[in-house]
Amino acid sequence: PPYNVHVQSKSQVKENESVDLTCSSDSNPPPDSFQWFGSTGSLLENRSTYRLNHVTRYTEAISCTATNTEGKTSSGPQRIKVL
Repeated sequence: PPYNVHVQSKSQVKENESVDLTCSSDSNPPPDSFQWFGSTGSLLENRSTYRLNHVTRYTEAISCTATNTEGKTSSGPQRIKVL
C-alpha cells in the first residue's frame, strides 16, 4: 500500500489568497487515486491536487488519502500557515 503520504504546499500563504495542495506518496504499484478530506472527515476532492480558495486563519486542517490495489494510507492533518 502507499506509504510516506504527505501534503505539499507553499510554506506560507497570505489571508484570502488561494493555495494549491499536492498529495504525494511512495508505493509500488503507484497510487491510482487520491482523496482530500477536511478535519471533520468530509470529502473535498478526488484527485492528486486540491485548490483552497480564500484561505483564512480559520481554514480547517486538510488531509489526503492515497489508494492503490494493495490498500490505502492517509497523511496526517495539514494546517496552512496563514500570514
